[in-house]
This record gives sequence, structure tokens and C-alpha cells, in this order.
Amino acid sequence: MPEKCSFFDSTADDPREYPAREFAEYFSRFVGNGIFGGGAKLKVEASGTDANVTVGIGYAWINGYLYGVYDAPLTLPISPATNQPRIDRVILRLDTSTPVRAIKAMVLQGTPTSIPSVPAITRSGNIYDLSLAQVLVAANTSIVLPENITDERLNNLVCGIVTGLISQADTTAIFNQFQAWFNTKTAQYQQQWVDFIESIQDEGFATTQYVDQKIAAIPLPPNASTTVKGIVQLSDAINSSSISLAPTANAVKKAYDRAEQAFQSASNGKSAVAAAITGKGVPASGSDTFAVLAQKIGEISAGFKLASGSVTGDNTTKTIANLAFKPRVLICYLSKRFYFGNDINSTFNGWVIAYDIGDGVVYENDLENTLRVGGHNPEYLSINVRDVIFGANSVSFAPRETTNSPSIKYYIFGN
Repeated sequence: MPEKCSFFDSTADDPREYPAREFAEYFSRFVGNGIFGGGAKLKVEASGTDANVTVGIGYAWINGYLYGVYDAPLTLPISPATNQPRIDRVILRLDTSTPVRAIKAMVLQGTPTSIPSVPAITRSGNIYDLSLAQVLVAANTSIVLPENITDERLNNLVCGIVTGLISQADTTAIFNQFQAWFNTKTAQYQQQWVDFIESIQDEGFATTQYVDQKIAAIPLPPNASTTVKGIVQLSDAINSSSISLAPTANAVKKAYDRAEQAFQSASNGKSAVAAAITGKGVPASGSDTFAVLAQKIGEISAGFKLASGSVTGDNTTKTIANLAFKPRVLICYLSKRFYFGNDINSTFNGWVIAYDIGDGVVYENDLENTLRVGGHNPEYLSINVRDVIFGANSVSFAPRETTNSPSIKYYIFGN
């Protein structure tokens, strides 16, 4: 039959080497599986505010291998619930396979069903599990409640407590006995409570069932109207003419926003109208009322505007600037005296008119004349203006010849 013994020293010609599994097997002969110490050691808990559980600080022993959580509790996430409940298990798994060779805490997920069952632990081949706790994952929730955790550390069938050498204390019977006592007392106290409530029901105390019945018997108030108080239905519409619906805060906000937009649009429109009126020569402001703006519109002149004055009578270019309107017509009054010899002269007076026709300037005048003196040939005498330029609010021009008058009178028409 095969034989095995350990552990012995090596010699030069007989080396002795032993793998870790043989040391684990050795220690497993006199230290049983389970957690060390009990109490809060490796206890599974939940905060009740999220989907996580924590494994407390402590140590466990599995088949001669040591496991520990140190410094701070270990956090394990619980997978989200479905529309049916399930039961998960928080376990310590020893895996002696070559790729793993470790003990890890993990969540063994159960199967969602209307009546969930606990997933089985594995203890075969390279795998050996200890179950620390069961976790009930309620349907349609993302929170693990503390009361949904069942501690299994005292159950020797799935975990147990390491109490010393050779074997562990069998706490399974104690745990089952306590659970049975707890269930019995819970049922007993519940029955006592029911009996107590029934005994005082006719003595002025109301049961929950009695209160529910009385509340259900209370008639609902009528629907509200403009004359009757009652129940009113909320509405999100802002274009309804109903007198029985009440607007929501959202509907009021939307109506307010539209009113604010209308006000801003009207204000912008007034400013634009005021600017147009001012551009026509009548001062106006966006702060004016509509009645004032209407009055100022009536003050706008629909005809031509006039500017007049005089400039020096030489042939330099004259510019009339800063007009309050767009110039369209220029009329100049000119005079010219011609001398022939010592005693013969001729004086011409008249108007020169220039029109702005958009793509050019048209000139007219009545100053051209003819003079014949003695044996002289006929002289065609004329006086005119030249280089007339109509600007946005200015006019420039120059006489064709020097006049004898000290000034040139001008009249400018526009709109």
C-alpha cells in the first residue's frame, strides 16, 4: 500500500522537499474549518442605504489554509434586483487549482423566483466553500436592508467557529435550537398581541382595521367649481378656458414666460418705432407711451424741407454740410457784369438749378445771353455752377466763372 510521512530534514544525498498542500493537510488534521473568534469577526453587514454588503475584520481556516480581512472591512457589491426576489450567499471560497491558489470572499448569486431558494455551496475537487451569510435581495430594489441578512457563521453545516485544536465546537444544534425558540416566541407574542387588541376593541380603542373601515366610509368631497369647494384636477395647459381645472406651477411658468416674451417684443417694437420717428426729424424715445408715439408720428413732415443761406462769390468749391435732411434740389442766385471797353458793360442776374435724379445731376439756368457791341463779334455770355454733388446731408458746388456780387444766395430742398 502507498505510504506517506512528513516532515524530515534533507541530507546531501537525500533531499526532502514538501509542497504547500502537504503543510495544509498537516494543519487541517488538528485545526477544524470555520472562522476564528466569532462575535463580529467576518460578520456580513449592510448600511441599508445602498446595494453593498461588508465583511468585517477577522480570520478563517479552510482545510489548513488561512484567510484574513485586516485593517478595514471588505466591501462586496450585490447585483441589482429584478422583478422577482432572490437569495444570494456571501462565501469564502478556497480554490487550490494551479491558476488560482487562493481563498477569496465573493457573492454566490441565487436565482430570481417568486419563492427563492438558497444557492448551494461547493465542496468538491479544488473548491471548498464556507458560507458567512445569506442575503435576501427584494424584488425591484437597489438597496440591501440589514434585516434581510441571515448570519450563517454559527452553522457548522456551512461554516462554524474554530475553537481550538483537533475539532471545532458544533454550534449547529445550538443555532437550530435558538432559531426554533425564536420562531415559537414570535408566534406566541403575535397571538398575545392579537388577543389584547380584540379584548380592548369595545373599550374605546380603535384597531387598524376599524380605522381603515371608517376612513373608507368617508364620502369624497364634490368636484370643485367657481361656487363649490372640492376636488380639483390639475392641468398643464395654458390655452384652456375651463373653469374647473387648476393650473400647475409649470403651466403658470409657461404663461409667465410667454407674457414676458410679449412684453419684451412690444418694448423692442416701441424702440424701433421711436428710432424711425427720430430719423424723420421728430425726437422720440422707446420709453414713450404708444399714445405719445402716435402723436409724434403725426408731427412728421411729409413735404420737402428747406435750408437757405449765402456763400462768398468766388469760383472756389462751396460745401453746405450738416443738413437735417437728404438734399435733392439746389437753387443758386447769381449775378455777372461784363465790360467791353471803358463804358460799355452788361449785367446778368438769374437762377441756376441742379436736380438730383438718383443716377446723376440735371442743370437748368436762365443766365445765358448774347451781346453785340460796335464792330465786335457777338459775345455769348453765360454764368453757371458746376461740380454739384448731393451727399447724405450735404451739397457741394462751384461757380463756373467769378461773379461780381459779394455773395451767392442758395436754397436747398430735400426730405
